[in-house]
Amino acid sequence: MNFIKHFNNSVLAFCLFSLVYLAGLIVFWQVYPYETADVSVPIEVQNTDDRLQPGENLELLIIIDKAGNYSAEVQRGVLCDDGDYHSVTPVDRQDNLPVGEFIRRRFFTLSERMPIGAVCYFQFNLTYEVNPIRDINKRWISEPFEIIEREL
Repeated sequence: MNFIKHFNNSVLAFCLFSLVYLAGLIVFWQVYPYETADVSVPIEVQNTDDRLQPGENLELLIIIDKAGNYSAEVQRGVLCDDGDYHSVTPVDRQDNLPVGEFIRRRFFTLSERMPIGAVCYFQFNLTYEVNPIRDINKRWISEPFEIIEREL
């Protein structure tokens, strides 16, 4: 009888310790300051006069400070003042950079259906899954650029 009482107390203590441990782990995961990549914004547009034609390559100078080695789901596109979101095609290979500071020149091909006369911004939307219960979302945008008519 004494053994059963001792066993029950041990199981109860183990369960209580496990709950306290899990609660502490969840709180830690929610408040820990994970260091993900940062980019100097606005991202600099390198094209002449910040004016581009539909289908032309957008040239960006991106200054990256990658503090942690977390992978991210990346969405990139162009948002224009008319509210439309346009996809872009990367011209060059996208590297998974190691931790550190970098300056990269990247090229993206604009859609042929870009609205003429619109003022647009390139944007990166990143989602870092830093642990099983927490995501960190980042959004980086470029300087504005104007879409002009295609020259013949």
